[in-house]
Amino acid sequence: MLKKTICCAITGIIMMSCLSGCGNPGDNPQGGVEVNTKTYNLPAISYMQSQTEKTYDDEFITVTIPTKDSFSVGEKIDVASKIKATKIWKRKDNEITAGAVYFVCDWGDGTWSYNGPGLQNDSTKSTVVNSHVYNQPGTYYISVAAFNMQTEEQIGWSEGKKIVIEGEQKQREGLLTELQPISSPSFGKSYNAEQVTDGDEKTYFKSTVAQEATEEQYVGYLFNDNYTLDHLEVQIPSDTEIFPCNIAIEYTSDYGKSWQSLPKYYYLYTNSEGIFTPLMNFPNPKGATLSLGLDGIVANGIRIVSKLTNVSLDMLAKDKYFTVSEMRVYGNRRTTFYTSLGNTFDADLNNMWTIFGSAKTEPNLTGNQLSSATNGSPFRTGHTIIGSTEWLQWNGLKFNWTDYDAAKSTYYNFLKNTRTGPDGWSQDDGYIWATANGQYHLDM
Repeated sequence: MLKKTICCAITGIIMMSCLSGCGNPGDNPQGGVEVNTKTYNLPAISYMQSQTEKTYDDEFITVTIPTKDSFSVGEKIDVASKIKATKIWKRKDNEITAGAVYFVCDWGDGTWSYNGPGLQNDSTKSTVVNSHVYNQPGTYYISVAAFNMQTEEQIGWSEGKKIVIEGEQKQREGLLTELQPISSPSFGKSYNAEQVTDGDEKTYFKSTVAQEATEEQYVGYLFNDNYTLDHLEVQIPSDTEIFPCNIAIEYTSDYGKSWQSLPKYYYLYTNSEGIFTPLMNFPNPKGATLSLGLDGIVANGIRIVSKLTNVSLDMLAKDKYFTVSEMRVYGNRRTTFYTSLGNTFDADLNNMWTIFGSAKTEPNLTGNQLSSATNGSPFRTGHTIIGSTEWLQWNGLKFNWTDYDAAKSTYYNFLKNTRTGPDGWSQDDGYIWATANGQYHLDM
């Protein structure tokens, strides 16, 4: 109850702040700040199939795609993945109980996405969803791999599932072109951050040699104002020999002074120590483009970060770099909330709703928005929380005005299925009382 109250109080503050202006197109009175941006002519990324060798093993992984004959270009497609059983991780023929698992999806068109983690144990078999929009028609084969954060092991790739896309080629809308490329120190001028803007997959940003395993290397963009970010594309060179074990997508609301990670794309927080070894063991995309939804986070900068270089025994003697060939960001200047303060205040205000209200940017460990508790340790992140009957009216106020269809649908079905009458949830008059124990709120 306390966790719900805190979450609802935060959301209430945000809704009250909306009185300063809600649903306006981001043209706040103060505007942006002085950032050394320029307008780039950014062509669409030419997707390439990954050169990574795959081991196919789909005996223990379930991949579900929507069941219909074909889909349209530009249509959002959700692929759900989960582990068929909990004790399936193989290590020297011993069974190991699975735990926190994230899934990488190869969409067959030269793009990858990843999402998670989801809990896979004796009490919970959660589903993790990866989403994608195809830009051009064709027949593609979708495969998925699962990565156990406890045992550092991989299941997959699953054998490809066929999907047919029909229609005319269509590029994603909202490409941001007013940018300032930024990076950690590069290997030289011909490998600087601007290489990710030229449309040539053979040129790329290349960092200096990592001096230690924990050295952070990154490349990204700053913008001259706040943008509601929708999508990120990051292409990895096909000749990349060593890819970081751990990566993160980070955003800034203060023009690069500080950076925050998006939790559903980065899992290795300090409080995870002792729970699992801090290695994602992310597979080398080798030419593929990471295609990642940003779910409306409001920011004035975005970057991809190498959080830990590969330290496997066969790579210890090799120089370790971070390389990115192309990077594109999509979004718009319309924000859900804006105030007279503008800038960082507005970005953080919007992100409070995104993190603690809709929680669209956060991992959903249980795969269920009807949870009554926030995410457990070590993934202490925001949670949508469509709570028990006593919260029905509040949930309506919270979600009915948004475009978050998944939450609205879940809330609607919960409301529709809440019975009235002498069933423990209400009195004979049909009114839904505050608790299951009678007409007194909180039993008082």
